[in-house]
Amino acid sequence: MADLPDLERLPTYSSIDPLHPTINTNHDRDLTVTFSNLSPTASHTYEIHTNRTTGGLDITYGAYQLYHVGRYLQHQTPDIVVYGGYDTHGPQLALARFIQDGKNFNIHLGGLKRPVGEDWDIVRCASDGRMFHSTPYYRFEVPATDARSGERSKRKLHWKRTHESKLGASHLSRRDYKLVDESSDEVVAVYTEHSISFEGKVSYRRKMDDYVEVASLVVLMAILERQRRAFGNMTQVIAGHM
Repeated sequence: MADLPDLERLPTYSSIDPLHPTINTNHDRDLTVTFSNLSPTASHTYEIHTNRTTGGLDITYGAYQLYHVGRYLQHQTPDIVVYGGYDTHGPQLALARFIQDGKNFNIHLGGLKRPVGEDWDIVRCASDGRMFHSTPYYRFEVPATDARSGERSKRKLHWKRTHESKLGASHLSRRDYKLVDESSDEVVAVYTEHSISFEGKVSYRRKMDDYVEVASLVVLMAILERQRRAFGNMTQVIAGHM
């Protein structure tokens, strides 16, 4: 994995959407959300909703919007772009690019508009090895700083579909996922879907390194976007035969 450039702005960047104010800004209150004072075990949950204006996704923490996810179909344009803030004018934090006719895809963390070569890192779609009802999982690695020791190392993680009720997942959902740290087999985050509209929430079970959080989000958004497109194509095929 290539060394990652500094993010243009930390992913803890946040702002209030001026079109949807939810907090009285006349109050003496710091409107910047930061998790820097959270303990390493602190959990937090993000809600993911469709932005009806842009067609992208808004990722919020309570009243604050931390990220906006752009979804694109244009040729030679990344399929997913994660921005800090409430629209595409925020700092670019990460990209995802699908590989034609392949299950793997590429991601880039940072602000490069047109990454090339080793600027991209691959997310590999692997199998759990079962002969029947095999479940794919999506492996990636990212540099991270240990919250306790401050040491820098590569962390290997994967998103995998789950039906575990103890994690809040549904047995019926095809789009509930868990994020697993491969060094310990610990489940560090869980995504659960609200409805077939590809909206849901992602719950981090402890504080995450900035790069790990952004990387995990762009990988998850790419997985869900692929499924959304496949669902749309299937719907068109069925409609065409009616």
